[in-house]
Amino acid sequence: PKPNMSHSPPPPPPLIPHLLSLTFLLISLLICPSSSLPNFLCGASTEANAPQQTLSLLKSHHMTHNRIYAAWRYVQPGEMLFDLPRYLPGHPTANISWRTVREVLKNDRKALRNWMNAPERNWSMLDDVVKRSLDLSMEPIIEIGEGTWWCLPQFNKTKYSMDPNEIGKTKYLTYMYAFSRAVVMRYSGEESRRMFGRRVATRSAGDDANNLLDDQPAITLYQIENELNEAYFSSLIGWRKFKLLGNVWNDWDFLTELMEMLHTAVKDECETCLATQNLHTDLSAEVHRLTFVHGFYLDAIRNWHSYMDFISFDSYPNYYVSQPLLPEVLGDKVAAIREVLKDLGEDQKKVIVMETGYAVSNLTSDLPASLNFTQEHQYEWIHRAVQSIIKAGGDGILYFNAVKSPGVTAPPGGYTTQDAKAMEMLARLSSESDVLAAIEWLSHPSNWSYLKDRMPILAGSIEAGWGLLEMDGTPRLGLKAMGEVCAAAENLVKQREEGKMERDLSRRDNTSQES
Repeated sequence: PKPNMSHSPPPPPPLIPHLLSLTFLLISLLICPSSSLPNFLCGASTEANAPQQTLSLLKSHHMTHNRIYAAWRYVQPGEMLFDLPRYLPGHPTANISWRTVREVLKNDRKALRNWMNAPERNWSMLDDVVKRSLDLSMEPIIEIGEGTWWCLPQFNKTKYSMDPNEIGKTKYLTYMYAFSRAVVMRYSGEESRRMFGRRVATRSAGDDANNLLDDQPAITLYQIENELNEAYFSSLIGWRKFKLLGNVWNDWDFLTELMEMLHTAVKDECETCLATQNLHTDLSAEVHRLTFVHGFYLDAIRNWHSYMDFISFDSYPNYYVSQPLLPEVLGDKVAAIREVLKDLGEDQKKVIVMETGYAVSNLTSDLPASLNFTQEHQYEWIHRAVQSIIKAGGDGILYFNAVKSPGVTAPPGGYTTQDAKAMEMLARLSSESDVLAAIEWLSHPSNWSYLKDRMPILAGSIEAGWGLLEMDGTPRLGLKAMGEVCAAAENLVKQREEGKMERDLSRRDNTSQES
């Protein structure tokens, strides 16, 4: 699902064996002390202007991390200015590459700082949520580089005006490198400790707590792009600009360079900060084979693992159907990823679920049986999901998402027979990889216009059910479940490492069956 952005403005480097480079690397390590992930990362996605009440609720429910969207449009809500060259002395050309910009910045980092702090860019909203999160001792994961239309700035007041299908690959990569690196400079660079530094947790008697800052950069974790492996399919539903011929979102070489560029942008500012990409995992290998489209998540890991310091993925096994509950799908995917990492010799990498969730409906009528999402189901789903993740060797979960939401809403005109058939097809495609069901559905010409006009509305009606809070701020049972599993996660991980977890779960399953 896309983040709730109703609040937003209109919508390794190569090893160089030179002493100078080595010195620079050592300085970088001093500036950015080694970053790491906890034994089990537990948290939720939040809005860029998340209310203090929401952040406090996450903290009081034992969540340690929150994901924040550093959308370019938040920082540059007005007209996009292609003004980077005038900040780079000696490089006046407008078609400068991101690699050239990188070379220039090696000797003139203040050029990026000046560009970042230009009057056209406003960091106040992001600064505020980062500071408030850190003040609660939450660890934000900042998402950078997302290329969906609602995250990009605009020029000429057109929807897809900054999409690479519009402005070209070179300009897109260059400006996205500059902005993404600017985010990391602001929140993980030398100034970050002064602007957002966290208080030292332990101190000797007599020290002034108000004057002590730790030596870590404010932010150490970054998500680069969003579900990039399925960028082509997201262009089909309008999230990115679609082109029938020459669609850059179907150019795997371009997507790979985009991954390299974003990972480099993070490392150029903080060598030991960690970057990941949240891979979309709900389209099967068969779908990719039949459509001749790259992007199956296990293949993406094989291609992009060097740009992912830890592995993260998104999955919504109960996106279109409320029952049967399918949270164990998350554990299955963790296990499959672990096998790929073993083949790559990277068993040590952490694997977390960056996005998942179970919707809630407050409707009492006009609801197909397949959409009978309840809070009780949400509560059970979360408990089973976390047990499944840990048992399979997973290292974390971020719930999507910690916002107020009305619950699943009926689309305009109420649910129709065509809606029910579409949801049945999508459920079979996502949960059973039933490609034939999709082919049969598409064989009816009446469904072609439905796919374009009605299905995005239907998906939006379901996405209104994502959220851990009711519209009045009342926590749903899902928040209680997250608090319980986050509090118990460390113990569950310990049981897994001691080989006890499987026996305990088996005993619990047998007791449940007897009951």
